[in-house]
Amino acid sequence: MDTNPTNRRALGLVLAVFVLGVVLGGVLTYAFGNRIWGVRAGTQNTQSRRARTVEQFTRELNLTAEQQKQLDAVFEDMQEDDPQGRPPAPIIHTIPTR
Repeated sequence: MDTNPTNRRALGLVLAVFVLGVVLGGVLTYAFGNRIWGVRAGTQNTQSRRARTVEQFTRELNLTAEQQKQLDAVFEDMQEDDPQGRPPAPIIHTIPTR
């Protein structure tokens, strides 16, 4: 390999960009992963997760008080069926419209 200063500088810059990308990718994965997956890892009890899910559905779908009660009952039934006590998974994120 040619050892002139231009080649060394180019190699140094390529290595610096690579290392910076690895470090930045690791930091962002940790920050956002902890925010996203940390909640699902069981840091909250099942009732608070269920309440938060009902609240999210209420906010996004403008549910009435009666619909909130029905949805909470559905999630409670799902929780009884799931021995591990995992939170109910959202079934629909968006409703397609034409």
